[in-house]
Amino acid sequence: MAAQLLGALAMVLAIRPYAGAGSPYGSVVVTDAVALMSFGVVGFVIGRLVPWRLAPPLLGIAAWVALIGFQYNGGGGAAVLSLLNPADQLDLYGRVPVWWSAPAALLWTGGVGGTVLLLYAARRRALALVPLAAAVLGAAVLMNTGDGLWRDSPALTRQVCTGKDPEICVEAQNRRLLPELTAALSGMHGKLRGVPGAPERWVELPEGVLMPGEARLSPLGWEAFRGRLAEPERYAYGSVTELFGLCSTERPGWERAVDITQAVSDWLAPYTHNWYEPSPGTQRHLTRLKAMTPAESRAYLTRLLASDRCKAPEAVPAP
Repeated sequence: MAAQLLGALAMVLAIRPYAGAGSPYGSVVVTDAVALMSFGVVGFVIGRLVPWRLAPPLLGIAAWVALIGFQYNGGGGAAVLSLLNPADQLDLYGRVPVWWSAPAALLWTGGVGGTVLLLYAARRRALALVPLAAAVLGAAVLMNTGDGLWRDSPALTRQVCTGKDPEICVEAQNRRLLPELTAALSGMHGKLRGVPGAPERWVELPEGVLMPGEARLSPLGWEAFRGRLAEPERYAYGSVTELFGLCSTERPGWERAVDITQAVSDWLAPYTHNWYEPSPGTQRHLTRLKAMTPAESRAYLTRLLASDRCKAPEAVPAP
C-alpha cells in the first residue's frame, strides 16, 4: 500500500509541470491503495489456510481473470458487478468523481479485507459482522449509483478561445497549448484568409456536432507531449484533413476528388515528414496550386469549399 501511494506521488510530481486544468484525484489513489491492501490480506489468509507452493501464483491468476472478466464482459449482471471491480478502467476525460464514490469504495474493498482477516484471526468471529456490514453498504451504494459515480466537469471541458480571426478554441484543460496552436496554424490561416466559406472558428470537439462556420481541430491526445506540440507541422496537416473529412469511396469520381483534396491539404499545411507517396494526380494538382497567385488561389478555394465533396465528388473543381 505504501509503495503504491509513493509511486502515485512520484508520478504526480513528474507530470505536474505539464498538467492542464484540474488536479489529481487523491480519492481514487487512496481507494486503489486500500483495494491492494485488501487483496494482500485475502491472499495472506488463503496462504495460511492452504500451505501449498502453487497457491500464490494460482490465486493471483484467478484474481486477475476474475477482475478482467468483469471489466470486459459488458452485459446484464456483469455490467452491474463491474461497478464493484477496483480494476475497472475508467473514462476520466472531462469527468470528476462525486464526493461519496471514494467512501463507498473504501467501505467495499476495506470491508472485504477486514471481514476475511477477522474471520481468520479474531477470537470472537462475530466481530467480522462489522466490516461485513460496511462492505455490503459500500457495495449497495456503488451498484445503485451506477454511472452517477462520475459527473461531467464544465471546468475541464469549457471552451477557451484566442479571440482572433479565425478563433481557435480548445478545452480548458488544454488552454496552455493555444499559443503553439496559433503559431502552428498561422500558415494555413494566411492562405484561407478572405476566402468565403473558410472556417471562422476552429474548435477542439472530440464529440458533438459542429456549428456553421466551425471546423474541427485535430485531436490533441496524440500530438501534445509534456505541455507542447510534438510536431506543429503534423498538427496543422491533421487539422486540414479534418476540414475536408472522410467521404464514401463508392460514388463516381471519388479518386479524383481525393487527389484534389490531398493536394490542397499538402499546399495549405506542408508536412515535411509525411509518410505517404503522393499520386501523380495529387502531384499535378499541387504543382498548379503552387504556381497560383494569392488572388487565384483564393478564388479557387472559394469554389472548392462551396462544392460538396462527399455527395458529388465528380463536381469537385480542379486547380
